[in-house]
Amino acid sequence: MKILIFLALLSTPFFSQAEAGGNELLERCQLAVDIFDGKELKEGSDWKAHSCVAYITGLTTMNSLYSSDEFKKKDNKYFCRPQGVTNSQAVRVVLKHLKNNPKDLHESRTFLAVLALREAFSCKV
Repeated sequence: MKILIFLALLSTPFFSQAEAGGNELLERCQLAVDIFDGKELKEGSDWKAHSCVAYITGLTTMNSLYSSDEFKKKDNKYFCRPQGVTNSQAVRVVLKHLKNNPKDLHESRTFLAVLALREAFSCKV
């Protein structure tokens, strides 16, 4: 049931700030992975986990739309997520990148998330 509630909340805003950095993305994606792994979260922190999933889902959806036939250009993709890769796997990719690159956590979350996804799912030319 908790997972269903978690998934139902995917339409809420990610951050209240204009552009949060990698530290907040790291915290929130760690909470999301904790939920994926069946861990209980401290009361009131579910929304933070959800915000990571919503943000990464938005990025991957944007990337797919931007590179779709509607745009008629296949070279527009920032990354090429293989078919079958789930949003929870994409969150894990971003979280791993954030943990492995703490020196970059001052950068914008968008830059860091796209960089992580590009490194993991580079487009073959």
